[in-house]
Amino acid sequence: MNRRNIFALLASVFLSACEPVPAGKSSGYFNLPALLDAESARLAKEGHGLSKHITVDDRREEAAIREPDWSAELKPFYDCDISAPGMAGSYSVTGTDTAGGTVRYAALGKSMRVDTLTVDYRRQEPVRIKVIRITDNMYYRSRQELTFEPGMGFSIMSTQKMIFRPERTVAVHARFTAD
Repeated sequence: MNRRNIFALLASVFLSACEPVPAGKSSGYFNLPALLDAESARLAKEGHGLSKHITVDDRREEAAIREPDWSAELKPFYDCDISAPGMAGSYSVTGTDTAGGTVRYAALGKSMRVDTLTVDYRRQEPVRIKVIRITDNMYYRSRQELTFEPGMGFSIMSTQKMIFRPERTVAVHARFTAD
């Protein structure tokens, strides 16, 4: 297996998560998949590429992707959906100003896969979505910080610590490019 495949495999393992939402259903919380669908369609239609920097522990790799598979590239964000009907009542909501403020969804229990989802708005348009996911038990601890900026790009910072193993860190920084 070559080095690029190893980086991709490690990144996928670190970034796997929740189940998708049935179409037409919602909990009333922010609908991240709808935003991602619209952004994916726009990026594909306008022919955008992706400039990606991946760091696994101390190893760094860069890639320029001319025709990305947007659903695959944005999958870690799709996996952080809190709008499924079964999620209703599972998050507290702080802030409601979509004109130019921040709305924050915080999990009410530790069993939720998404701990917080924060949406920053400007003129009623989301300009930044930040998700924090933490998995913690006696054998394993994982923390992910995912940030998506429509029209700009995304970043994913992930740390993983397993019992009797050194901590692993994966960082992905990606910018949308105009080809």
